[in-house]
Amino acid sequence: MRGATRSAAKGQAMLEARPESTSRLDFVTIDDFEKTGVFDDAVEGIDAVIHVASVSGINTPIALLISKSVSSFIAFDIRYQGQ
Repeated sequence: MRGATRSAAKGQAMLEARPESTSRLDFVTIDDFEKTGVFDDAVEGIDAVIHVASVSGINTPIALLISKSVSSFIAFDIRYQGQ
């Protein structure tokens, strides 16, 4: 299983919180999830993708939440459509 996070420290913290899973879990760092092509290396050897993250906060305007989520999905889908 491979996760994507915005910082190596967050990935490391998740590994440390799940020591029993470290042999089956790794993380890649992606600074800008909206940039086209950022998943190219991250999905090498991957059979499926589950997207569970979103840009959100307690005061995030709904329009921003939707536009950021759509932008991230489109950046991923354009590259991997049909694969």
